[in-house]
Amino acid sequence: MTNESNPESLLEVTELKTYFKSRGKAHAPFAKIKSGYVKAVDNVSLVVRRRETVGIVGESGCGKTTLARTIVGLTKSTGGSIKLNGKELLAPKSNQKERFKHAQIVFQDYESSLDPRMKIIDTLNEPLIELTQLSSDDRRRKVTEVIQAVGLAEDFLHRLPKQLSGGQKQRVSIARALVTEPKLVILDEPTSALDASVQAQILNLLIELQERYSISYLIITHNIAVAEYLADRIYVMYAGKIVEQGPAKSIISEPRHPYTLALIASAPIANPRHKTMLDVELRGEVPSVVDPPAGCRFHPRCPYAETICGVEEPRLEQLAPKHTVACHFVEKTKR
Repeated sequence: MTNESNPESLLEVTELKTYFKSRGKAHAPFAKIKSGYVKAVDNVSLVVRRRETVGIVGESGCGKTTLARTIVGLTKSTGGSIKLNGKELLAPKSNQKERFKHAQIVFQDYESSLDPRMKIIDTLNEPLIELTQLSSDDRRRKVTEVIQAVGLAEDFLHRLPKQLSGGQKQRVSIARALVTEPKLVILDEPTSALDASVQAQILNLLIELQERYSISYLIITHNIAVAEYLADRIYVMYAGKIVEQGPAKSIISEPRHPYTLALIASAPIANPRHKTMLDVELRGEVPSVVDPPAGCRFHPRCPYAETICGVEEPRLEQLAPKHTVACHFVEKTKR
């Protein structure tokens, strides 16, 4: 799949690759260890439009977080293209300060992402000092604005992270991402480490902030319910590849890739007496990205797999308007 340039597109990722050099395993004493590559992100293409929320869903180890870190520049890409607001971010002379200013990330582990020795005011001031030309008075006004925007009082600015609850720390992390007025905010598992009661508050806060600041979100999550609640469109990722993408409503109500079916089938439902309508079970584990299966990477776990699945990699094909799937036997999943 390739991305067509569109004035409404804020982020355009085309055939992105992020590989890490890895040493193979020796099968006998003193045997020579062969090196290989961990193909964490392998030919991934996606688009995020202005003021849109896009979800990337998949199991742990599928490459979601590596994709996010590559987009914001925390992990070096191996190939492909990343355009933000029409500007190529991977060009040799691209302005990395502009990249960091306009594409921010909220990390999954809010505990380790906040310096325990820094007061909240200093944590929020740091990106403004490094990435903007604001005066100290303007920085103070901006910091006060964003801390209040995330639902915390101004006096929180003078506290240390240890004086905050988990939900309050996550609000500070969100404020730090917003303080430079970015166009894109990437949310890496924004609620996974929070209590259930706090999760709903954070999700509703994200919706309010998007409307207030007219920003786009790219949400990285394994939680189908979170993606359904927040996302306009969803990309399903498996072993470094996009296997299905489309409008959130279409993906949730009419999933067509066997892996998407299994993800939705495994999602918990509110009433334990009721079973999911989808009768698909995931077998085994996510394959090694050092030595992935030939053909379709999902075929060793797929209940519909046939011989061709282990030989030929399926291409993303349009199934319905704006809904594409990579599967040789997608007709088998139609309900």
